[in-house]
Amino acid sequence: MGWFSRLFSRITSCPFLRNSEGYVKINNPQPRIQREGISLNRDNPWWIIDIKPPIRLGKIDNGDLPRFLTNMHQLFPEDAILYAEAPYMCVCFESFLKHNKLETSVKTKISILHSDGFHIPLNRRNLAELADILDGHSASEVCELLVAYKGETVLMECSDVHNGIFEVSGEISEETVRNFCSLRGFSYRKSNAEQFK
Repeated sequence: MGWFSRLFSRITSCPFLRNSEGYVKINNPQPRIQREGISLNRDNPWWIIDIKPPIRLGKIDNGDLPRFLTNMHQLFPEDAILYAEAPYMCVCFESFLKHNKLETSVKTKISILHSDGFHIPLNRRNLAELADILDGHSASEVCELLVAYKGETVLMECSDVHNGIFEVSGEISEETVRNFCSLRGFSYRKSNAEQFK
C-alpha cells in the first residue's frame, strides 16, 4: 500500500471527520465565487434539509440526491425555476439542456463557475430527467450547485451537493418541509438566523 493510500485511510477512519451517518465529509477544493445577484434571505430563520450526500471519490454513489431531485417540485410553487452549475458537464446533460434551458437575465449570488450555469423550469418532468441522468454520472457532471427561485426570491440554495445540505427559504411553511422530509426519510432543522446578523 502506497503512502497516499495509508494517509487517506487514516484520515477517513477518523471519527471527527465523519457525519452522523458515518460518511466522510470532504470539502470541495474549488473556491465559491461571490457575485452580484439573488440569494437566500438570511434575515429570518430558514430550513436546512439534510440528505445522504453524493460520494466524490471512487465508484459513483449519488446518495439521496436523485430522490431529492425527483421530488423537489413538491416543495416549491409550480412556476419556480431551478438554476444549476456543473463543472464537468456530461454529453447526456448537454442534450437535456438543448431542449429545456431557459434564457433569463437572473443571476445568483453564489457560483462555482466564472460563466453562468443554466436555468430550467422546476417541474416534475425536468427533475425526473435530471435524476435519470444522475444514474450513471457523478453529481459534478450534472448539478454540483443548485438554486431554486421564483422571480427575484430564492427558495432554496445548495452551494455544494456533496455536502448534502439544502437551505430552504423560511417562506416555505414548516408543514410543507416536514411532510416532504418525513415521506423520504430526510431530516430537517431550523437555522439560527442570528448568527448571520
